[in-house]
Amino acid sequence: MHHTEALMALQKMTKDHFPLSFGVFKPVGHVVIAVRDDASARSLSDALGEQGFADDEVLCFTAAEMAHHLQELLPGVGTAAGFGSEIQSMRQYERMARHDGRGWVVVFSPDEEAHERIRNLAASHGATLVNKYNRLTVEELL
Repeated sequence: MHHTEALMALQKMTKDHFPLSFGVFKPVGHVVIAVRDDASARSLSDALGEQGFADDEVLCFTAAEMAHHLQELLPGVGTAAGFGSEIQSMRQYERMARHDGRGWVVVFSPDEEAHERIRNLAASHGATLVNKYNRLTVEELL
């Protein structure tokens, strides 16, 4: 499979469709960002748009929205994934949303060259977590 075909096979996440692998949240080709609060998430989302990211490439979630989505997914996680790093990340994200009130931005960005821009914008908006989902790994960008 050529590189462009592999990129085309990636599906963009939507607010209603969280990509899963064995029942675990795994948005391959996306960067998941947690920021201080919902207002910071909206501000970061706007800044990414100003930097040329398309509306369908940037999703903004309030803490309540992210907590709700993850709380719905957690009971369905398969036993094989129960101790893996992805399920641990899912639980961490849910805690950060529900307990800490973190706002969330998810950016579709299979293009490696954009990751530095995303990381820098996220850091300037008070990001506490910036994770890039690859096919086999999750890479911490911050």
